[in-house]
Amino acid sequence: MAYAAPKLTWTGDVAVGQTVTITYSVTVRSPGTGDHLLTNAVVGPEDSNCPPGSTDPACTTGTNVAELKLTKTMSPSGPKPGDTVTYTITATDTGKAPYKGASWTDDLTKALDDATYNQDAKATAGTTAYTAPTLSWTGDLAAGQSATTVYTVTVHNPVTGDTVLSNTVVGPPDSNCAPGSTDPACTPDGGRMPNPVIKKTTDTPKPLPGGKVGYTVTVTNIGSAPYTGSLTDNLSGVIDDATWNGDQKTTAGTVAYKAPTLTWHGTLAPHQSATITYSVTVATPPKGNKNLHNQVTGSSTSNCPLPMQRSRRAAALDPDCYTNAPLPTVQVSKTMTPTNPKEGGTVTYTLTLANHSKADYPGLTLSDDLTKVLDDATYNQDAKATTGTATYTAPTLHWTGTVRAGTTTKITYTVTVRKPDNGNRRLDNTVTVPGGSNCAKGSTDPECSTHGKILPPAKPDTDLAKTGNDLPLGRTALAVALLTGTGVLTTTIATRRRRQ
Repeated sequence: MAYAAPKLTWTGDVAVGQTVTITYSVTVRSPGTGDHLLTNAVVGPEDSNCPPGSTDPACTTGTNVAELKLTKTMSPSGPKPGDTVTYTITATDTGKAPYKGASWTDDLTKALDDATYNQDAKATAGTTAYTAPTLSWTGDLAAGQSATTVYTVTVHNPVTGDTVLSNTVVGPPDSNCAPGSTDPACTPDGGRMPNPVIKKTTDTPKPLPGGKVGYTVTVTNIGSAPYTGSLTDNLSGVIDDATWNGDQKTTAGTVAYKAPTLTWHGTLAPHQSATITYSVTVATPPKGNKNLHNQVTGSSTSNCPLPMQRSRRAAALDPDCYTNAPLPTVQVSKTMTPTNPKEGGTVTYTLTLANHSKADYPGLTLSDDLTKVLDDATYNQDAKATTGTATYTAPTLHWTGTVRAGTTTKITYTVTVRKPDNGNRRLDNTVTVPGGSNCAKGSTDPECSTHGKILPPAKPDTDLAKTGNDLPLGRTALAVALLTGTGVLTTTIATRRRRQ
């Protein structure tokens, strides 16, 4: 026995009545690569029944081969969050013999991290079954027959897994999708998805009036396919209290500002980010709702969708999509008691700082120039504050400290009016509290100033001492003058003496 491809050869002696049996085997390729027909003929010597060219059917064997070919497709090939994806698996007997008990399995594990199976598999022949996470099919196929199975999944929005809808149909060992097969027909191409994730931050979470506030918006494609999209950042809730600085920049794509909205457009490769920055300056004092609030919104497939799809409206807004910063403000008032003091009198001044906002006001400063008071009075070096620190550097009283949200700080001090007063006899002064107050520099708010006028000294008593008949001395002198003119002065005086 010898084999020299492609021929097997046997030689030997056969005695009368003897039978010699030769056996060999072949293994059908999986998958088959030929005509799916195993045909061969044995050729013997001229005196046999199988000489060359014989048509004796005993000399030839012919075996039809069944073959299972599987293909799997998906649509759409580039799904997005929220899409319904349709899978189609076709099993075809491409051989020349019936295929009994054809089967395949489809493990959906790597799809179900990003999608939900819709329990809707249907086959044109055979039977489907689903035992999570695997869909399976079995059936008999005639030569050339196909059985098509269709099912769908719905992609999560937002996606929750690796953004790849990866799954492979697996057939029996004699199919093109045998376990471990790398045939691309077994795994559909295009199951990769973009997945934009947006995050907004500020470098000043506790802004102060007059301060610069920087914002950073980052959009990152954490998906496995390129993302093309846009985002908007509505600044209506910011520019009522602040000024746009016109300094927008982006590391990828394009960014533009048209009041009151910032807009970004771009395309991001998988795992690429675009960083958008800009800033505003808070007004002094703020004139809006005293709160810097704004929200960035992206595509419906992002974590910051607008408008939200119905299925997402009940979900809480992702805190990465917005910033919210209340601004501290103080209401300042100044009083003096009394407002019209006398020379030598003491005047008490009271400064009140009321924080009615929802944020603490740290590092607040106050100055009260006493120049127009000290020309008529003397400061008594007695300033006191309920919080913070009061100091005096002539001619100005200073205070610095923090006014907590919802609290009030009071500063008091006194002056004593000189006696006699040689000034302009007016006590006028104005308190200045820069930043978010009603008493910023240049303010005309009457609450920021006090105006006092020093009363004139009392006039001396010029009446004459009273006489015995209770007639005032001044009136007696007048009577004397009158009587002298009539020649009866002596008589009047004598009469008064006798009465005495």
